[in-house]
Amino acid sequence: MDGKFNRHAQKDESEIIRLEGAVPQIIDKNTFRCVQDIFHTRKHKGAQYKAKEPYLLTGKIVCGKCGSAYVGNRRKAYAGHIGYISYRCGRKNNAIHCDSKEIRKEDIERAVLRVLSEQLFDDKLLPRLEKEYAAFLCKQSSADAEEYEQLQNRHKEINRQIGNIVGVIAQTGSAALTGKLHELEQQCAQIEHTLSEIESHRREQALEGQRLADAFHRAKAMLEQGTLESCRAVVNTYVDRVAVYDDHIAVRLRLSAGFQMEETLARGE
Repeated sequence: MDGKFNRHAQKDESEIIRLEGAVPQIIDKNTFRCVQDIFHTRKHKGAQYKAKEPYLLTGKIVCGKCGSAYVGNRRKAYAGHIGYISYRCGRKNNAIHCDSKEIRKEDIERAVLRVLSEQLFDDKLLPRLEKEYAAFLCKQSSADAEEYEQLQNRHKEINRQIGNIVGVIAQTGSAALTGKLHELEQQCAQIEHTLSEIESHRREQALEGQRLADAFHRAKAMLEQGTLESCRAVVNTYVDRVAVYDDHIAVRLRLSAGFQMEETLARGE
């Protein structure tokens, strides 16, 4: 219709047949989410290697008004002025104009590092974080628990059917029932494999609390080093987004896939 060959683009939703799970997944959902998080954090990082200034929040900081990425900006120094290095909305001077206020680079970076140091990696907060993380894992596992129970019931039912069929085959030698028996045995093996995966996931979750504590202390040590690379590594790992508004800054922290918390700061703090 528009000179392109893709006919699917013109199909109505009612004409499309979708088969959920038709292609077997090769990685588990948690690993997939973690990889997507890494892709997200790297999405806008190309500029940080070209910039003359080391912008710590490149790819993390966005405009609270229009949602565009904030970009680094440097005003040249002149007599009596040392220059001004800032982050500002990428649409500030574009055709689609945004009047969001720029923010001094050192102010916003210092504020984010302080949030990490005082609001996240404070030893007094670790018990609360562990408690909240345990609640998060419990909520995550509730879906697994429901699936586990359903699979167990299905497994019992299939074993009952297998027992009945084996009895009939012993008496009649039916070839048709032999084929049905083989099909049920395959279903049973698949269910046992899925149950094993869920049990393995539960054991992994039991270790998550200790892993959180270990990661917490490693990140805190890196922040205390105070080097650009160590701070950048912590920011890339734990800062999901920094949204700048005219009167406040919202810092969203990510402790793991799906587990986030947000801190709000007034502009100028």
